[in-house]
Amino acid sequence: MHQAGWCPFTTFQLSNNFPEDTQAYAFALGTIRTSQNHEKCTFQSCTASQYIPGIDISHTREGCECEVLEAPTVQIVDCLQRGRIPFLRIANENGRPFIDIHDDDGMADTQYIAISHVWADGIGTSTSNCIATCQAMELAESIELISNESNLPFWLDTLCIPAQPQRQNLRDFSVQKMHEIYSSAHGVLILDADLKRLPSNASYAEIMTRFSISAWYARLWTYHESALAPRHYVRGQDIVFELEGLQQRVLEGEFQDSIAHSLNLFAAASFRVLFRDPSDTKTSNSDLEMQNLMTTASKRTMSRPEDETVCIAIHLSLDVGPLLKSPSGRRMETLLSLLPAIPANVLWGSGPRLVAKGFRWAPASFLQPHGMVPLPVPDLIPASPANLHTEMIPRPLSYLHPTGKGLMTFLPAISISNLDFSMQRFLVDVGEGEVYRLGFFLREEGRTRGQGRPRSVSFVKRSFVVLLALFFHDEYRGFDVKQKGILAEVVGKTKDPAVKSKRFSFKQVAQLEYREPMWVERTSRTGDFGGGDEGKAWISGEHVEPKWWLID
Repeated sequence: MHQAGWCPFTTFQLSNNFPEDTQAYAFALGTIRTSQNHEKCTFQSCTASQYIPGIDISHTREGCECEVLEAPTVQIVDCLQRGRIPFLRIANENGRPFIDIHDDDGMADTQYIAISHVWADGIGTSTSNCIATCQAMELAESIELISNESNLPFWLDTLCIPAQPQRQNLRDFSVQKMHEIYSSAHGVLILDADLKRLPSNASYAEIMTRFSISAWYARLWTYHESALAPRHYVRGQDIVFELEGLQQRVLEGEFQDSIAHSLNLFAAASFRVLFRDPSDTKTSNSDLEMQNLMTTASKRTMSRPEDETVCIAIHLSLDVGPLLKSPSGRRMETLLSLLPAIPANVLWGSGPRLVAKGFRWAPASFLQPHGMVPLPVPDLIPASPANLHTEMIPRPLSYLHPTGKGLMTFLPAISISNLDFSMQRFLVDVGEGEVYRLGFFLREEGRTRGQGRPRSVSFVKRSFVVLLALFFHDEYRGFDVKQKGILAEVVGKTKDPAVKSKRFSFKQVAQLEYREPMWVERTSRTGDFGGGDEGKAWISGEHVEPKWWLID
């Protein structure tokens, strides 16, 4: 696929998330993105599909030289200054199309279509509020195909958010309204260069497979735009597909020919991943919605890294204002402070960590292919390794220590000592015939182990724990054989912040310093290191039942 011009980011996502027959099917379908230059792309991101300020406005067909239509900026600004959301429509006067503002009495009473697109496709520009006439006419045609009404209004960011730098306050206001804009819409219309190649007779498998290789599916901005909307429409060659209707037809037995059967089953399962309903898991004592969001974010990219936290806040309906006012280097700290609880899988994020005290446990970004544990940490977890099938307990939500000391999290662990950092892999004997194989993800020269942080002064033997998402459990796929652990050093104890009394309390929690991630794997007592004897060591350890930890 690389030799055929495919982006390494796309092929990496295909190989990690799709079976081989779907990968072959995707290759056979092809992608318009092979015409782009992917020399600077990596398995972590596609730079060819990132928006570059000043990029030319695109047309619907090659060679088109139609004129550019400008949005009614004066009316849009007036609408925003009154605290309203502007909606537009494509009108016609004496045979000449133009963009007009839709006069309405409020968002709650207006049926409209929200547009979701990839800025790199050139449907508008960041420097002016305009689009090509051919794009406008295709947009009007798409809306008519959706509703049988040519005058149904729409919201498109490149037209409805003022591009002028002096209107930054109105731009910020529009961003703060995005959760409402997409969740209150009649539906979202998805525009992507690859998806526009879909013929009217495309199968559900073809539609969903093209989603998986589209630039639209790889962008973080488009996640909340699709996940919040009640309906999803996709522009094809000369048709608009309604995804909910297609999914229902799959469930009723259509698209079930022998060739496409397995692809259709996979596409039906993928539908729930592509468009996750936030209300499915939104409860006061569960963080599953936020965990799912973080896992999805880790597999997406964006052109402006500082917007990552804004996208996540929009999806969760958080106040975006503090993020927009925060310096770009401090936005992750601000986001974590805004969250009602810290998603359990955030601690397992890969890559560089934040450097501010109280946040040194946190990843600097979630946008990494291996960013999180593969599955959400369940709401119910085993109480101990000895009672995996008989005793399950609710997992309390993680939260920031109220005085800024770090993350309070309730997790099981493996306690170890005498750790030799010159070794690459370890066999840990925890007793009762149980042995774990542990290893560092990076070799000695590539590991930091908390370098740049003040070292703890101690006159006793150093003690470490490997925090686990949960004890290994045969019934939890993703946590049954191998999982990611977090190596941390025990540096003392501190008062439990849950104790409200100002008087001295003996109720304390262990205080940890974050070191680095490790892989943890079940093994036998034979001493198998799974890859030779170089850099191996036997060490003793013991299980630590789920408890509160304070980590930074």
